[in-house]
Amino acid sequence: MTRAAAATAAALALGLSSALGACAHGPAAPWAQPTAIVESAACLTPQLEAEFAGRARAGVVDELTKSGLAAAAEALSPSLEEVVPAARREALGRASAEGRCRRITYRVDGLRVVGFVFEPSAARPRALPLIVYARGGNRGFGKNEYVSMSLLQTLADAGFVVATTQYRGVDGGEGADQFGGDDVHDLEALMAVARALPAWDGTRAYLYGHSRGGMEAYEALRDGLPVRAAAISGGVADLAQAIQVRPVMESVAAETIPRWATERQQAIEHRSALRWADRITVPLLIVHAREDWRVPLAQAQAMDATLTRLGREHKLLVVEGDAHQIYLHRQALVDALVEWFRAH
Repeated sequence: MTRAAAATAAALALGLSSALGACAHGPAAPWAQPTAIVESAACLTPQLEAEFAGRARAGVVDELTKSGLAAAAEALSPSLEEVVPAARREALGRASAEGRCRRITYRVDGLRVVGFVFEPSAARPRALPLIVYARGGNRGFGKNEYVSMSLLQTLADAGFVVATTQYRGVDGGEGADQFGGDDVHDLEALMAVARALPAWDGTRAYLYGHSRGGMEAYEALRDGLPVRAAAISGGVADLAQAIQVRPVMESVAAETIPRWATERQQAIEHRSALRWADRITVPLLIVHAREDWRVPLAQAQAMDATLTRLGREHKLLVVEGDAHQIYLHRQALVDALVEWFRAH
């Protein structure tokens, strides 16, 4: 069997059909196709800053309370210093003003997609590694905003170029979110976008996904995204189990995934890394909060056990006393990510 035939057979065996919104790369993978930043602006806007000041604390309180951490929720400062310290707010503001934190529009599959890029100050040309970040949520819920931007700028300030996507159809982008379908291309194409960023050295690249973004990251790894290592926090590794634990996810899937009613099992297979974990070959850091109510720790533990059985290099880090978003241990999360990526 030729290499091309073997690849085709493997894709068919996994049910990776384009009808399911699967990754059908055609002549070249998204990270190998030429693309460019077609629009760029400062990442912060008065609206984003006003939303953080006016609504962010209530959201964090709600998440902590639902996680059984009501005492921690009640102790939060009015300014959310525990989640985004003043120094990090100032750093994000400087990065936005200096053009190091930018909202971008780029093209994927003929669509205009919105994302962000983050860089440290005084970056030398072709000197820094790249982190590609996959956000969580679905459609507009969970999109990158002030709190996540602060986290990503913190990673950038640790010596990385960081690129992320809002996914198609979100924040003014074209197309529609398929919740792990063709929107994976939006993540994968960020490596092509990064080639236009002067600071990336063009060789060292890493992948980080959170929540639904963990599912997207696993798919990108299966597709062969050329990264040296990856990290997942609060990640979905089994979509069927995620729906069983939170039935509301059934309606999310039905509203976003093409032909969900008729091809449900194939769509679940495509989006559930536990069913094809043997295709995850890069070193993997798995971070999960014990009290996570959105994606239970059992998902991370199952992936840990499966990768152990397969003999894959990986590490499971369980965070005690925090919510799905790991709000209260942000610096510890950053430290763990930076240590993992620098080690690989």
